Amino acid sequence: MQEYINFALGHPVLFGLFTVILVLLLVGELRRRSVGAKSLQPMQATQLMNRDNCSVVDVRPTADYKQGHIMGAKNLVLSEVAEKSGRISKDKAAPVLVYCKNGTQAPSAAKQLQQAGFEQVYLLAGGLMSWQAESMPLEK
Repeated sequence: MQEYINFALGHPVLFGLFTVILVLLLVGELRRRSVGAKSLQPMQATQLMNRDNCSVVDVRPTADYKQGHIMGAKNLVLSEVAEKSGRISKDKAAPVLVYCKNGTQAPSAAKQLQQAGFEQVYLLAGGLMSWQAESMPLEK
């Protein structure tokens, strides 16, 4: 234990960066869990889309959406999700997959959709970046 204390005292910048990164990871995880939406990896999301006729919502800015998005995804910028949730699906019991660039904005959109009455809201873990990392297809 003394070695950790000595390291922290001897390397305050590294220790500070480590602390900041740890706090950001914890806050992100707590935020995701507080939403109550389940996170899915890209392969799980694909299965949901194919099996359960899942609606897909991209909450990135429109310019980013136009550069490439998951096939069939509807673009609702984060600030429009609550007011335009009716564009997603008339059946609020049907599953909805929400994603953003890297998974930081989607939890907020998922919470808004749940408040609008959607019963099955899922998050794409890692956002579009994880989708692309697994070489999944995009539509332009």
